[in-house]
Amino acid sequence: MFSSLRELSILVVSTIALSFSLAAPTSSTVLDDEFDQAAAEFRRSVNYGSLEERSAALETFIQIGEPEVVGILAAELREVLTKANGYRSENARLESDVLQAQRRVSDLEVRVQNDASFEDVLGARKKELKSLEGKLKNTRLDLANLEPWLSHLKSELVRYTTTLGSGAWSKAEKELWKQANQAKEPKEQIACISVLGSIGSPGTVVDLQKFIVGFVKERVGLERRLAKEIGAVINLEKRLQDEAVRTGGMSASGRQYDRVSEEARGIQDRINEIASLCEAVIEAGAEALRRETPEERESSVKALLRAQKKGKDGVRRFTLRMLGHSRLPDVRTALFELLNAEKDPLVSTYMIDALADPKAESENADLETFLMEKALVHKSWLVKGCAARALARLRTKAAIPRLIEVWAGEVGRTKDEMRAAMRSLTGLQFSGKQSLWERWWKDNGEAFVLPTAEEAKKKLTARDDSRRSESGFFGIETASERILFVIDLSGSMNESMISRYGGQARPLEGERSRLQEAKIALKAAIGGMKRGGTFNIIFYASHVWSWKSKPTTTTDASVEAARAMVDGLTAVGGTNVYGALRAALDMAGARSIDEWKEPEVDTIYFLSDGQPSVGLSTNADKILTYVRERNASAGIAIHTIGISGSQDAYLMQRLAVENDGIYVSR
Repeated sequence: MFSSLRELSILVVSTIALSFSLAAPTSSTVLDDEFDQAAAEFRRSVNYGSLEERSAALETFIQIGEPEVVGILAAELREVLTKANGYRSENARLESDVLQAQRRVSDLEVRVQNDASFEDVLGARKKELKSLEGKLKNTRLDLANLEPWLSHLKSELVRYTTTLGSGAWSKAEKELWKQANQAKEPKEQIACISVLGSIGSPGTVVDLQKFIVGFVKERVGLERRLAKEIGAVINLEKRLQDEAVRTGGMSASGRQYDRVSEEARGIQDRINEIASLCEAVIEAGAEALRRETPEERESSVKALLRAQKKGKDGVRRFTLRMLGHSRLPDVRTALFELLNAEKDPLVSTYMIDALADPKAESENADLETFLMEKALVHKSWLVKGCAARALARLRTKAAIPRLIEVWAGEVGRTKDEMRAAMRSLTGLQFSGKQSLWERWWKDNGEAFVLPTAEEAKKKLTARDDSRRSESGFFGIETASERILFVIDLSGSMNESMISRYGGQARPLEGERSRLQEAKIALKAAIGGMKRGGTFNIIFYASHVWSWKSKPTTTTDASVEAARAMVDGLTAVGGTNVYGALRAALDMAGARSIDEWKEPEVDTIYFLSDGQPSVGLSTNADKILTYVRERNASAGIAIHTIGISGSQDAYLMQRLAVENDGIYVSR
């Protein structure tokens, strides 16, 4: 095994250099020495030099004019890309952690005014916030320092490849494809794919799309294997839960669970890696397409459109997204023509998402007309909701009166999506009354100045999110009539709603436990549901179970039965977030395919008070990837509620954002 990506890159460089040396005429000793010195100076500058020193060494190195330069620069570009991706991921997590810490401090500052005993807790939380802010500042700085070098290195490598003769470049490119196909580590393969997108020959995008076909085929096989393994894992999770109930929280089966779940965990990890690889291909393919001439691109686009039409199990989605990410006018025109003729609701949403790009402002007029006149009144709620979100992203004033008009006759999830779009476009938080929106537009529409997305967001986040109210579940309203509640019953739910930094866990006199708070909110939400719909409740600790085996009709009798059941709930065990989300998506009928099938559930409320501790994955990013891929063809809204301030804020926030939901922290 290689101890670092740099060691592997050096091997790649040596292999490429050897291939050139065998084919190219023998250089003079002077030129060999000059090349070796320039290569050594380049590596020294990369490791220790400033941006100016690295750029100067790069320029000197390129001027040598040897084809071996391609391999060395490609290896450096792969390493820089990997490092930059790591910084971006860390920044995203730290941003969520800082926001969560700010909420804790703000809540405690209010509380300490009435109870001085919280001063020590407030002090500790402020130190925690300061530490997180420092880490975030450093990672942002690291990324800011790296990005100019990444940009310069990529542009110079692209420029240099155009100066090579066809024979030399063909050999170099062949070696790059070999490395992309044979890379053992996903990070290395992602970097290789990214490099090919930056410097590959015309037609590279078509070859990259074949990676998607291969990855998806592998994923389908893995999902079949996982289905066979998961039964034993679930049985062990139930044993963990039973032991926790008997002992009050302790379990002796943890090691056995780890052994039994090892195979399934490895399969799920590889499925997640495939999703990340497909995302890398999308970005690399879009970049490769942008570099082609109009004539070359016409051929590539035709090939990709043929490939996506035959695709299945996610191939269509990834290929259409690749085309959309190119942001090229001629490609957008081809996609729009397909959208007008498409019959499948799911594939229509893929195309809408690919086309709804605010940066293509001058090219969105026809799309906006299509969304307002056709998509908003489509027979499928999936397309209607997608159209509403797209109009909010495109930020056109004409969409506001159209949304108000169509919204009046809608029900369920579609009503939620259209109201969210209206609020996003206006920054206003009117209730669900049609008359209020109509009156406001009549009085203010002509003079109304559309706020930017950021301005509207600031107005809407004044109360945590754009749809908070005193009704709903923890203030998150929904017009949906097909709801699934997923409730954390781990042992920490017995602790106080007030998160004391390293202090008392159990509620003090006058305080509620997290479980008590959840019970009150859950009973109220169940009681407020519209009769005639369907609902169910999933509970999770170390194990996952449900109230009913499938969603049940919402009647007075079922509501009262559910509320009575909630009264008797107790909390013990670990926090199996992965298992809970898997069970919820299974019950909803979410599938990883490219053909629309109506799910049993269209809205999920997911509540947690802690960090994932049990399940096939306890890593937030892996859980997010799993849900993102499972839900891509179902369109289920996932609202998340984190209580007590101890939850994984990054996981809960991203889970909502990536699945058309709302995150609240209590």
